[in-house]
Amino acid sequence: MSLDPGVGARLRAAGAADALRRLAGAVDRAESTTQFTGRVRAGEVTGRVRVVGDGPDVAVLAEALAERTEATLLTGPVLAAGRRELLTVLREQAVSRTRHRFGHPDAGR
Repeated sequence: MSLDPGVGARLRAAGAADALRRLAGAVDRAESTTQFTGRVRAGEVTGRVRVVGDGPDVAVLAEALAERTEATLLTGPVLAAGRRELLTVLREQAVSRTRHRFGHPDAGR
């Protein structure tokens, strides 16, 4: 997870130091929106990018991600139910078996 350093300052000012401590375990880099957008344009960011909040920076990020096919921007509101929120990042796999009606035996048995 990447976190803008300004967010940490706003959380401290709001008295949410506990929330900041919980986030610290998940954040692997602190970078400004400009730095992150540069990494997106360079192709260093792949997968899904989840943006919390809105503002002019989101439009700049959306423009940078429109140029790349390796990443998807998720900008919808955050859902309170974690299981529903994580459905956007779930990778599904379908597994099927063929069983013949008249019991064709497998060659391996």
